[in-house]
Amino acid sequence: MSSEYWVICLEEILGDHGVEATSDQIQAIAKDVQSCAGVQGEYSAPVEHPAQREAEDLRKQLKIERSKVFCTTCQGTGRLIEQFSSSHASNSGCWKCNGHGSIGGAA
Repeated sequence: MSSEYWVICLEEILGDHGVEATSDQIQAIAKDVQSCAGVQGEYSAPVEHPAQREAEDLRKQLKIERSKVFCTTCQGTGRLIEQFSSSHASNSGCWKCNGHGSIGGAA
């Protein structure tokens, strides 16, 4: 909006309230009001609620978890136990799921 618009608005508003101002004062105030109106959008933008971001992140994580499949190599334990004898066994992380118990999870 042009400064002329703000000058007209201010003249009417000041007159309605019985406030007297010189033409130069009205021009200066109109210029300031125009400047303020120009940046109003920067301050009136909606602020995202922190819970919205957290909920979106949780939805993404849930989608990843739901896309995972059960690891049949370790039966979902993430560990492989190899029995060599009745007294000796090896316990290591599963090579197929890297010890997670499930495979996949692409976003």
